[in-house]
Amino acid sequence: MKREIFYIQGKEIIICSNPLVFHPSPHGTKGLGENIKISKGESVLDIGTGTGILAILAAKMGGKVLAVDILDDAVGCAVQNALLNKTDMLVFKSDLFQKVPKRKYDVIIANVPQELLSPKIIKNSRPEIVIGMHGLGDGSKLLIKTLKQAKEFMKSTSRLYVVVYTMSGW
Repeated sequence: MKREIFYIQGKEIIICSNPLVFHPSPHGTKGLGENIKISKGESVLDIGTGTGILAILAAKMGGKVLAVDILDDAVGCAVQNALLNKTDMLVFKSDLFQKVPKRKYDVIIANVPQELLSPKIIKNSRPEIVIGMHGLGDGSKLLIKTLKQAKEFMKSTSRLYVVVYTMSGW
């Protein structure tokens, strides 16, 4: 596996990627990552963690991190990367908030798929690739579902960090 080093908010993060897991992107990794604020001891939930890069950043900033992803390959990748970066975080499989413990988090990070894939690409791609990229509907359905579900896991002072792609219908 290929190792890459990312620097976000002055923190070095080493990532081993997996071809079945969405690779860190400039908008999600750098754009979102540079704007996340986490204080030591805050509870952090990372929805759609992928490689775990933003969850690792949150842990390095002092957050108590729970990271989830719908794909087994992503969960394995995030666990491996957490160990590689010597960060303490819990990672497990969940379809968005489905298996997340019902509690309020100080910070929620959600970099969910928002691509609008053509039926031809969907038909000719492995299911893991489609799940990792397709935002459903006009590309924004998964984002809207995430935003609606997030309310249940937030208190009035919680912060929610998301990326909104301009190519979706949002």
